[in-house]
Amino acid sequence: PENLIVAIYSPQVDNSRIAGFAKLVVDAAAAGDTVAGNIVKEAGFELGLAACAVIDKLGLKRNKVPIGCVGSIFKAGELLTGPMTEVIRTIAPKAYLTEPLMPPANAAALMALRNAVNSKNGGAK
Repeated sequence: PENLIVAIYSPQVDNSRIAGFAKLVVDAAAAGDTVAGNIVKEAGFELGLAACAVIDKLGLKRNKVPIGCVGSIFKAGELLTGPMTEVIRTIAPKAYLTEPLMPPANAAALMALRNAVNSKNGGAK
């Protein structure tokens, strides 16, 4: 474990390299590796908790809330989304997972454009 911490925080290891391990774990889980499967399930559980925090903060527990699944980790499918959905539905039974309406970069550009227009118009929405 100590070597792992050193390796992860090494300047030679960036986020994309760490994220690359996710594919290996998902592949191992799909091949039946129990430890890898548990890691993916735990990731789903944690993502569910994160979504719950946002849903709660925004007061959307009773709403039909779409939750966009962004990132290659969602290629893990039900192994990840099952636990995630289970956790989310404990506070927001109408919530559902969905693919995003557009790529994240497009969404960011749209938000920036809206922000620029709103700023130009004195903050009007």
